[in-house]
Amino acid sequence: MPEAHAAEFVRHTLDTVTANPALWGVTWWCSHDLEPSLADFPEREYDLGLFTVDHRPKPAAKELATIIGERRRRTEERRPALRCDVDLRTEPWRRAEVAPGSAFHTEWVRLRQTGPVAIVAGDRAADPGHLTTRGIDTVLTQE
Repeated sequence: MPEAHAAEFVRHTLDTVTANPALWGVTWWCSHDLEPSLADFPEREYDLGLFTVDHRPKPAAKELATIIGERRRRTEERRPALRCDVDLRTEPWRRAEVAPGSAFHTEWVRLRQTGPVAIVAGDRAADPGHLTTRGIDTVLTQE
């Protein structure tokens, strides 16, 4: 991608993924351009970095920094969360209880129609630090 389009690409990409209220972070593939003396990479990979080989920020890095600042301010906004008592890490056999079409999923979709609604694990639903970090001001249960 031409460097002239990099900032627009970064903004469009992050606008798309940061709209997901469940997102916790984004990993960028390459922090720095590759030193040309590293001879075994495909040609297109040498200039993928956010920074040049000599550590100067490229337009994509500058746009990323701007977006991070905007998103950090956005975390001050509060939203409700729907409590989920199914822990798929320890109880994978309960997947049907939260899968699309389940009562839980149907309730989340209904609530989501009025704005962002997070999902909070039952064992974290009373943890004020966890809720504050995620911007959750109210914990809801299924009706």
